[in-house]
Amino acid sequence: MPALLDTQRAKVAALAITLGVVTALHSIVPVGTHPLHVVHVALAALYFVPIAASAAWFATRAALPVSAAAAGLYLFHAARAWSGQPMENANQVATAILFLWFGAVTGILAGMRDGEHAARLASEQRAQRAGGIQAIASLATALGFRDEGTRDHSERVAELAVRAAARMGWSGEHLESLRLAALVHDVGKIGIRDDVLLKPSALGPAELERIQRHPEIAAEILRPIAGTEEIARIVVAHHEAPDGSGYPRRLEGAGIPEGARILRVADVYCALRESRSYKEPVSEGDALRTMQALAGSKLDAPAFEALRSVVALARGRTGRGGDVAGAVPGAGREDLIPPARFRLLTPAYDLFCRALGLGAALRRFEMELVARLPHERVLDVGCGTGELLAAMASALPGSHLTGLDPDRDALRLARRKLDGRGPDARLVSARAESLPFEDRTFDLVVSSLMLHHLDSDTKVRALREWGRVLAPGGAILLVDLGVPRKRWLRLLLWPLRFRILEEQADNFLGRIPGLLAQARLAFEEVGVYRSAVVAYVAHPSRPLSRAKGASARPRTCAAAGHAHPSKPA
Repeated sequence: MPALLDTQRAKVAALAITLGVVTALHSIVPVGTHPLHVVHVALAALYFVPIAASAAWFATRAALPVSAAAAGLYLFHAARAWSGQPMENANQVATAILFLWFGAVTGILAGMRDGEHAARLASEQRAQRAGGIQAIASLATALGFRDEGTRDHSERVAELAVRAAARMGWSGEHLESLRLAALVHDVGKIGIRDDVLLKPSALGPAELERIQRHPEIAAEILRPIAGTEEIARIVVAHHEAPDGSGYPRRLEGAGIPEGARILRVADVYCALRESRSYKEPVSEGDALRTMQALAGSKLDAPAFEALRSVVALARGRTGRGGDVAGAVPGAGREDLIPPARFRLLTPAYDLFCRALGLGAALRRFEMELVARLPHERVLDVGCGTGELLAAMASALPGSHLTGLDPDRDALRLARRKLDGRGPDARLVSARAESLPFEDRTFDLVVSSLMLHHLDSDTKVRALREWGRVLAPGGAILLVDLGVPRKRWLRLLLWPLRFRILEEQADNFLGRIPGLLAQARLAFEEVGVYRSAVVAYVAHPSRPLSRAKGASARPRTCAAAGHAHPSKPA
């Protein structure tokens, strides 16, 4: 960063010096003869050099100020040297305007070039990351063939680690890297012999030393995969302890990556709760008490507190009837975007929707689709102020309805609408990408005009979560913005290609089918509302599996167990 700042300062200094030199030369060259006048005009044209350079280096943020400075210096000289010559003065004003126009045009073109370069770079990074994710998925599949219990354990650890990290303020790509690291944190066990890995009794010193190498083996496996550097850093350190007693490098305290500290806490909890061939499970309370005694020495204390909060919330404290209860980490945080973008406008959100033609007619369109799908147990993700939920409560008296939204103010409005309408509905304050429900809970998951508020990675995580909570034979009804059918609207939205309103660009540029496929959902388009709102019905392309012997708990702690006294989790 200091080197970058030094380079930028050098460029600014070069622009200033060039303007000064051009102004000095232009001022001192006389215009008494025709040849000298030609030189004088040519020197004035040199003002284009710093303007072009500023556009190339900094786009409009420098091209406009530099062109304005050039025009000002040029006019100042003209006023002093050419006073009383209106015809020449008119030419000089036109030249100054040309400087401004040139600066604006070159700055805009340079900005478009930079935007396209950034978009290409982002696309390459996404492709690289997608390749890394595919490779990690292959590793997880390979691990499943070697030891199905380890794969199922890794999936539960990933779910719990992500929720704990969200509680600690993690988001975006860092959260996804942690999830991927958790999925492959034990992949190094592929390099451990079966007689050691699956031994039902205590390990000897040599065997223990061998199995403690699995984090380093995992890091070696990940190293050749592009884009997995952060994932490998988390994986190699996930058995380190704050007091330096961990392995393989005996790191201490802040020297352990935060992601590894969170992953270790989730790993230990799931190992305690799971049934293994060499031990019996312990209860949730016993597991937390055991970990409490280790917090600060063997386990990271803040990560443990986050995990304890997540476990308490996943226990089922999601609220019923008139309550609007917190369900997952992050719900209700200040970074949430209210339905109408500003919290003060939330009460007027329904009016905005009606003004845009997204009121009763859209509800009828959606209800026609809902009626064709299984709807005994329905989850409305991003229910907002409850318009669709209220419509379902009136039209589907035999259904069990749940509305989910991270905005508690919106949920309070939804509760008022639902009072006295058909069946009572449960309202939950939670995020679309982190659902506090068991696997296979709902027959139908509905999302209406919510997905376009999320970035691409979060869209995929949310879609995967919706597939997780679907019962066999269930469906996802996704109604959201899509590629406009009308040409004039497509032209109006063309600037989205330059990364304006990036979240909505996924919808308007037709990327939703690709994101559905990335989330491993089979889908079909089932309707279009007013040219720009598209409906899809989707379901998982392969059924989700629960670990053998798992109880009907959320996937954060689906199975139970107690750690082997001589085996790492």
